Amino acid sequence: MNRENDLRERYIYAATRGLPRASRADIEQELRTLIDDLLEERCAGREPTEKDLRVVLTDLGTPAEIREKYNPRPARGLIGPDYYPQYQWALAVVLGALAFGVVLAQVLEVLTGERALGDLPLGLLGGIASGLGCGFTAVTLLFAFFERRGVKLERADDTIENLPPVPQHSELIPRWESIAGLAMCALMLLVFLAFPQMMCAVVDMGARMQRVTVFDIDALRAQWLWIALFGLAGMAREVFHLVEGRYTMRVLAADLGCAVVSALLACLIFLGKDLMNPTFLRVMENLGMNDVVMTFFGNFQVFLLGVILFALALDAVDSAVKVLRVYRNRS
Repeated sequence: MNRENDLRERYIYAATRGLPRASRADIEQELRTLIDDLLEERCAGREPTEKDLRVVLTDLGTPAEIREKYNPRPARGLIGPDYYPQYQWALAVVLGALAFGVVLAQVLEVLTGERALGDLPLGLLGGIASGLGCGFTAVTLLFAFFERRGVKLERADDTIENLPPVPQHSELIPRWESIAGLAMCALMLLVFLAFPQMMCAVVDMGARMQRVTVFDIDALRAQWLWIALFGLAGMAREVFHLVEGRYTMRVLAADLGCAVVSALLACLIFLGKDLMNPTFLRVMENLGMNDVVMTFFGNFQVFLLGVILFALALDAVDSAVKVLRVYRNRS
């Protein structure tokens, strides 16, 4: 690709980034045609130079002005226009996951006899309302924080020299990964904070089947602040992936920062208080579990902490490898 084509493609990429995907390809083609027409008009039959292209692009306006033309939104607001498409995606995913989780948890309570069928509609209404309210607040505050703190999309609004490079396919962060991550964080918060009784074992007590919770619910809820912050740290990471859209050093810094914060919060959750339900441990012992199994359950929260720390470390290494590979391929 010659320098003129590279400059043209970088301008079109910067101008259309963040626009709705359904119309982005058409807008890109329209801009290419418009630029070609303006170059032909300016050059009057001679071969256009890079200087000619720069003049045409400057006359067209900055990428931000082009985006505003094709997708006008209020300049001032809690969530700015450059973030709004990603904000809509994140909000839809989180609210959808929370609504699904609430419905599933309430239905399971009815099926296990812990909730009367007649109480289901009211329970669903209250659970969904509170869940969606919390989810909406969390996602909105995260995006508002990123915008107010200057966590901006890479873009060039002032000069042609600042245009970002057009990313290769391997540099892009798959949107489905961020969506899946947001959904998992939302469901984790829902289970640990609203429905911890879902983490249980169903035990045959002879006359009837009984559910025994793995964790002491009161002890778990006493850790609600650290659990909420742990979930929000994970959501912040996925939101930043949606905003940035590709593997950059900023993504690596954000991933490492979130990993460190999440690791510290996990230690506070699982080392600060004995979370295991004594009744659960007694039931396991009464069922004749051997010493190895009992030792595992007795140290289950330490084991769970180890799994979380390993997953965080693995994710940080994976992010570092992908980002460094992108920069190595560019050089």
